Amino acid sequence: MGMFDRVIVNIGMLPLSHSEKQIIYDASKNDIEFDFQTKDFENVLTEIYITDDGLLQINDWEYETVTLEERPHSGATGLLKMAGCLRRVNQRLVTQEDYTGVFNFYTYFEKKLFEFNATFIHGKLEKIDRVFE
Repeated sequence: MGMFDRVIVNIGMLPLSHSEKQIIYDASKNDIEFDFQTKDFENVLTEIYITDDGLLQINDWEYETVTLEERPHSGATGLLKMAGCLRRVNQRLVTQEDYTGVFNFYTYFEKKLFEFNATFIHGKLEKIDRVFE
C-alpha cells in the first residue's frame, strides 16, 4: 500500500472497450469514485492531471500549521490530537512542460485491474497504452 498520487484523466481518453467505459460511467453516476493512482511521482498524495488537451499538470501547494483549537479532535490525547494539524495553502496547477517519460497509473474496480502507461514528450501526451496482465 503506502502513499501515492491520484491521477485525474478523462475516461474517454483511455483505451477501454465500450462496455468497460459504460461500467465506469455508471459507477460515477452512482457517486462511486473511480480513482486512479500512481507511484511514479513524489507520492505525496497530490493530484496528477492529464488534461483533455494532453498536458501534464501537478497540483502543488505549501503546508500551513492549524492551531490546536481549529483541529477536529482538539480535546483528544495521543496521536488523534495531531489529526488535522496541517492544511494545504496556495494550491496551484503546475504544467510539467519539460516532463519526458512514461508513467504508470491504475485502479481496481469490481475485482478488475485497469492499468495504463501514459507517454509524454516535453509535457505533451503522446499516447496512453493499456497494460494487460
